[in-house]
Amino acid sequence: MPRMHDDIDHIDHIDRATIRVGVVDSGYPASLGACVVEARRFSLDDAGTLQAGAVEADRLGHGSAVCTTIAAAAPDAHLLVAQVFEARGVTSAAQIAHAIRWLLTRHVHLINLSLGVRADRDTLREACAQA
Repeated sequence: MPRMHDDIDHIDHIDRATIRVGVVDSGYPASLGACVVEARRFSLDDAGTLQAGAVEADRLGHGSAVCTTIAAAAPDAHLLVAQVFEARGVTSAAQIAHAIRWLLTRHVHLINLSLGVRADRDTLREACAQA
């Protein structure tokens, strides 16, 4: 399988004060409000239609832990959070792909995806290739 970004060394040239890190997860803690410059929730309604809206409290805590870790390692980083998990800890490839695409429109330098999916999906593969 070919490497998508053999030129990853370009990351060394990003100003730490302006680095934008996207996090696709369950949310973020209120205590990091100053670090989080944008956040959006991606969910499916009862009919299975993708919806984008305001984030909710992080009921799983995983996204909060990830965001806290990133903020501790890079205190000047601007975080952009895409909430794709709710209380049950379940998401879809469509939600993740939409979140990645939204983060790309926000010009993030990095995207953190600490999650797994049960099956390969074209929509998710295509979003990752765009990133």
